[in-house]
Amino acid sequence: MPDPPIVHRFVGWSVTFDDEGLSLRPWLGSSVLITWDEVKFVCPVPTLERGPDGWREKKNTLLRADFRSTLESHGLLVLYVVVKDQRPVIERASGWTRFWLRSHLRPMLDSENRFQPDESLLSLELHVARLGVPWGQLLDLVSRHARFDLVVFGM
Repeated sequence: MPDPPIVHRFVGWSVTFDDEGLSLRPWLGSSVLITWDEVKFVCPVPTLERGPDGWREKKNTLLRADFRSTLESHGLLVLYVVVKDQRPVIERASGWTRFWLRSHLRPMLDSENRFQPDESLLSLELHVARLGVPWGQLLDLVSRHARFDLVVFGM
């Protein structure tokens, strides 16, 4: 039996996570689905790991002892979703949703800082209080369908 969808609503857009993929719906736009097959990997920020007691933050020993992440201090979890090829996703969208996607999908760079025409980065800022479920349940769903990896941001 599939898990029930997890919905995050925020000002201007909403995203629904389920076993098929993630559906984005900007305000005044129609929904567009990005299937898990179209996702190369997901990078959660802060870095999280699954332990025997559930999900927890992976602590960085280089930071001060009193450092608190945005997840801990403000309940903000960012999922950077790397889409293998943005073109079919944009083709499925129409009107305002297509415009919204084009402005939110950022091109990826390769190891020599050349733009990749197909791979794109989508940043989803999620407030865990707006999920309606524990944030670990969302991470369980995402980790079943997409691998977690690291996005490196250049200067």
